[in-house]
Amino acid sequence: MQADSVAARFALGMIPSCGIIYANATPLIVSALEQSAEFTAETAGFVFSANMFGTSLGGLLVITVVRVLPWRLSCILLATCIACLDFASVWIEHPTMLAAVRFAHGLTGGAIMGFGSMVIARAGNADRTFGIMIAIQMVIGGIMAAWLAPLISVYGVYPIWVCLIVFSLVCLSVLPFLSDYQAPRATTKTLAKTSTYRAPLATVVLAGLALFAYQAGEMAAYTYIFEHGQTFGLSDSFMGWTSAASLWIGVFAALGAAYWSTRYGYVLPALVGGLLTAGAIFLLIYPSAVAYLVASIAFGICFCATIPYLLSLITEMDNTGQLASIGAFVSSLGLASGPFFAAVLLGLGADYVGILTFAAIAIICSSLLAVSPGRYLEKAEHNE
Repeated sequence: MQADSVAARFALGMIPSCGIIYANATPLIVSALEQSAEFTAETAGFVFSANMFGTSLGGLLVITVVRVLPWRLSCILLATCIACLDFASVWIEHPTMLAAVRFAHGLTGGAIMGFGSMVIARAGNADRTFGIMIAIQMVIGGIMAAWLAPLISVYGVYPIWVCLIVFSLVCLSVLPFLSDYQAPRATTKTLAKTSTYRAPLATVVLAGLALFAYQAGEMAAYTYIFEHGQTFGLSDSFMGWTSAASLWIGVFAALGAAYWSTRYGYVLPALVGGLLTAGAIFLLIYPSAVAYLVASIAFGICFCATIPYLLSLITEMDNTGQLASIGAFVSSLGLASGPFFAAVLLGLGADYVGILTFAAIAIICSSLLAVSPGRYLEKAEHNE
């Protein structure tokens, strides 16, 4: 498979997706667990948070070894472990035991995200590959939302675990066909072209905070979006198809981001996309089926168009791929913190409207934080 081909970028996008694809089924998983006698809305949220915090820790631990270990063999082993842990989840119904298994699943998922993000960085034009990656996740998430939402009242969470197993097996099948994507090495003849570089620490930190705040905000809203709809009488079937529509339509936004790349720089897409995402979340508060439908679709479009730029902000700040692995950790930490913050707010007596308000404010903060690192990258690319 040619290293910079579209097919290769689709295959590369599947690697980190293997570790995080379950996040696209967040409302399905939480709603399915909540309907079980052993779970409440809070415990279901905490189980999902355990999964996500495992993903964060896995992404953190792999940072120190991601440039040393062979990425292809590591990804094969990790994808196999992910499939096995999803299979184990089918048979577990106790909240504490399931949380432990999902935490282990997160560890392996975070590790494969770190390796995948590193390889994407080495392939170049990371924003394009991240756009394709988001498109893959939206398509699969939409299929699960449309087909599985009507089944959770009968079969619970089991069909979701089975779908995740299938995706891991597909990821395993494409890994042998990818190029090697070696790290750049400096030589005396090509030092000027191949030497490594890294942005200032303060700029990297701001990019990381922007990514964290956005992921925490959007996941806090997304985790309990089904429960919020149920408060004003929406059915699981309607919400499932609405979620599917938002994810599928969002695919075009993700592919648009991949196509347009950085023609408009980084600041404008990150700032406008974040503010529009927050607006969509505020619209979700209105208790109407029409508002729920419009807001969900707008949320999917804005998320898919914005997140590739926030991911590429930190990825493009060095050329070794190590910051890409750090970005994968920060992203998964934000995804984990969103459901955790939401569950804590519920425990403190907040309602779903309060969670949505918190989510929108977090995303607005993300947009503002992205301005400075975005300008840095725009100037750096202009000077090349």
